[in-house]
Amino acid sequence: MVWCRPYEAKTTAPAQLWLITDDEGYPSPAALICEQDGPILALTCAPNGQALAWIGHARGAAQGVNGALFTLALAPKGASAVNLTAALDRSIGLCTRADDARGLAPPDLAWPALTPDRLYVIYAEGGASRLAWVSLDGDLHPVALGAPSPMIPGARSCLSFSVAQNAARLACVIADATHPGEVFSFDLDGGHPRALSAENETWLREVHLSRPAPLEVTSDDGATVQAWLLLPPPDVGMPPYPLILQIHGGPHYAIGDRFYFEFQRLAAQGYAVLYGNPRGSQGYGETFATQIRGAWGEQDYADLMAMLTVALASPAVDGTRLAVTGVSYGGYMTHVIIGRTTRFRAAISENGISDLTSIFTQSAHQPFWRWEMGTDPTHDPERYRRMSPINAARQIRTPLLLIHAEQDTNVPIRQSEELYAALQHMDCPTALVRIPEEGHLINLIGRLGHRQQRAQAIDQWFARFLR
Repeated sequence: MVWCRPYEAKTTAPAQLWLITDDEGYPSPAALICEQDGPILALTCAPNGQALAWIGHARGAAQGVNGALFTLALAPKGASAVNLTAALDRSIGLCTRADDARGLAPPDLAWPALTPDRLYVIYAEGGASRLAWVSLDGDLHPVALGAPSPMIPGARSCLSFSVAQNAARLACVIADATHPGEVFSFDLDGGHPRALSAENETWLREVHLSRPAPLEVTSDDGATVQAWLLLPPPDVGMPPYPLILQIHGGPHYAIGDRFYFEFQRLAAQGYAVLYGNPRGSQGYGETFATQIRGAWGEQDYADLMAMLTVALASPAVDGTRLAVTGVSYGGYMTHVIIGRTTRFRAAISENGISDLTSIFTQSAHQPFWRWEMGTDPTHDPERYRRMSPINAARQIRTPLLLIHAEQDTNVPIRQSEELYAALQHMDCPTALVRIPEEGHLINLIGRLGHRQQRAQAIDQWFARFLR
């Protein structure tokens, strides 16, 4: 039996693997077989029982760095873990995120008995989650997953998968921009697709959905930024449409080729929705994902403005009716943007960050902030002050709705209360909606009534300022 002690970021205690063997019914003393300065996730065993595999990294509390696939031979005693994917500049185990809880759980990992030289994983490639197998020599082999109708090859995401130990087929959930996700099975090479579920078909016949158009965006430093523009369905309103810029959280999550209830809901009301993966997002390599470290609101801001410029070139978009919104880090960037420009008619921040100095003491995640800022406010208070949107409150003229969950421990509600109090003295319409008995992920897993309350507040604010 193998027992895993998880990595503890607050104390920097390493993750540990302990081996307990059974000798004629009497367990032997536990033996420490591996320590890793970082998370150990999805621990699994080789089909022959002679090796272990897991997903993680050895970078402590580092954020946005690549997750890797490790193996460890159980014999000879004292063997060292091997990083099979050290040469791959992508994050193993990373699933494209959306506004539901899929992708938040520990990553999937399988080591099938029929292919003992393969370990199956998910990784993010841009805005899509790919299923792949990794050979024992470290080569990555993306599984094509023959296009199950009506999925579109490429522009879709594998959200989870499973392979039974002795099975010749794998099962996985696949979603795209107009399909919330269904279960399909394939052979171990990705061929011979078979649909195993059709749970959403009745609902899909009752709603009118839009398919987003990918945008070609070049930022101010020449880097390519992936983005999408979702227009309302043809039977909703007349162009040009008001545009809502949606900014994802994390800040290192990647969004893209999967279904977004919120985006489709807003499009059905006649809004165009712009979303994408600015600097800081994973799925494009570690340098892209970590470039905002100690520099929130810099290159990520430039990328978002470049996305907006491209979207406004569409004749279907009304450049005089713009809004910006986001959750968590997306709320932070919403605050940053309206502190620098008055081009937006409305803004909505959800569980957003306004003061980096105060959140360092309010939050339960100081290791996260030390990594993200590259320091703490004791050693570099000016860096924290400079990047705090509340210090630009005097420049904010955009009507701002603040929505915050009262039980949020990642971003405590005082972050919204502080900015709300500051803006009360400005010539700026501002409102604060408090959601009781909910935590940071209310938009994903909150109670139905509270999620409806949130949606109603959003709809009323946009209707008030964008119509």
